[in-house]
Amino acid sequence: MLNFSSVTKNYEENTVVTQALQPFNLQVSSGDFIALVGPSGSGKTTFLNIAGLLESPSSGEYTFLDKDVKTLSDKQKSRLRSSDIGFVFQGFHLLPELNVYDNVEIPLRYSRVPAKQRRASVMSLLEQVGLCDRINCKPNQLSGGQQQRVAIARALVGKPSLILADEPTGNLDSQNAADIMAILSSLNQCGTTILMVTHSLKLAQQAKRAIEIRDGVLKERCIEHYAARWG
Repeated sequence: MLNFSSVTKNYEENTVVTQALQPFNLQVSSGDFIALVGPSGSGKTTFLNIAGLLESPSSGEYTFLDKDVKTLSDKQKSRLRSSDIGFVFQGFHLLPELNVYDNVEIPLRYSRVPAKQRRASVMSLLEQVGLCDRINCKPNQLSGGQQQRVAIARALVGKPSLILADEPTGNLDSQNAADIMAILSSLNQCGTTILMVTHSLKLAQQAKRAIEIRDGVLKERCIEHYAARWG
């Protein structure tokens, strides 16, 4: 599904070059659930941005769904993000003036999906995340866990094959974090590929694979590594 070959990422400011990601190779298969762990500033979000076509590698080759990313125009990348990638952020990023239903529906409106089909898709997802009774609520009327469920429903409404989750439980208490992980695990069991950045090694143990990133260096770890060290 995703293939990274000798990929690097550098940032240059005032002639000073910072290597955010050192050369790495990685294959992500359809149906994978990968936890990306490591300290703040290690390159996890940079990697996620490259995977999500929000940033381009400085060198190397990245293929997404058998498409060589460097040959794609900005419009083509945008179309792929809209159709095949769902984003879930730590800060929820819900529009405060819209209710739950409208926040989830937004991507379908942009894609010009017919109204009847939009409603069926939105209600199905809100039922899946347990929020059918909150469709008229604004974000400030919801708990953090409920807001993250709305964000997940919004990410899924376009039926993407890949979910990129950047600290999706970072602002939640332990019970809500467990609930969100249960939703992500259920999605993965249904075939959705998930790349999840997390600082929680306990949550990382629930993924199928773990990639540790330190100082821009990617290293795959077996899940048992975390279970033995931090279990």
